[in-house]
Amino acid sequence: MPLNGTQPYVLTDSAAVIWGLVDGERDITAIVGEIRSQFPDVGPEIRESAQEFLHQLHELELLETTECA
Repeated sequence: MPLNGTQPYVLTDSAAVIWGLVDGERDITAIVGEIRSQFPDVGPEIRESAQEFLHQLHELELLETTECA
């Protein structure tokens, strides 16, 4: 779904948590670690789900990736 400023992009509960953890400092490992600390019952699939969501944000041009120095 392309974003054109007129349609909302609704996040699931887990996507909202991931979005809240994206701060330009944390990498995927840190994001998943924080999710696991907040929600100890989360399964191992959270890493793949987080990666997929971050990829979607990048595709929608809502997230820029950075290279590690």
